[in-house]
Amino acid sequence: VRTGRLSDQFWGFRTLTVRERLRTLQTMLHQHMENPYYKLHFLKDEDSMRDDEIICYDGAGLSIIKAGTNYDLSAAHSEIMVTQPEFLRIYRNFFLHSILPYNVQPEYKTRKILMEMIEYCQTHMDE
Repeated sequence: VRTGRLSDQFWGFRTLTVRERLRTLQTMLHQHMENPYYKLHFLKDEDSMRDDEIICYDGAGLSIIKAGTNYDLSAAHSEIMVTQPEFLRIYRNFFLHSILPYNVQPEYKTRKILMEMIEYCQTHMDE
């Protein structure tokens, strides 16, 4: 939010303007509050699960990526995609019954964090 730089698959994008950051965050907040298929969860600050990025394409696969990768496919980029149905079922159960209840912020706090980021952008609009 402070820098306007994106990471992960967006590593090639230019830095976003404050107005673009604001619009993106407002859209995320709207989706978080209105779309039952959009689930956004922030990890708790004291959580230690930040070493890997896990993306679950529900029912299709689970992608495991080293956190902070630059997605330079010509370099030492590595990514694992698991598609075995039994593993996906077990992981989904682990996610719903272990990660969500113990490692992420509750929904109201996620909403509060998004609103704080929106407020930050609104107060820095002229920079």
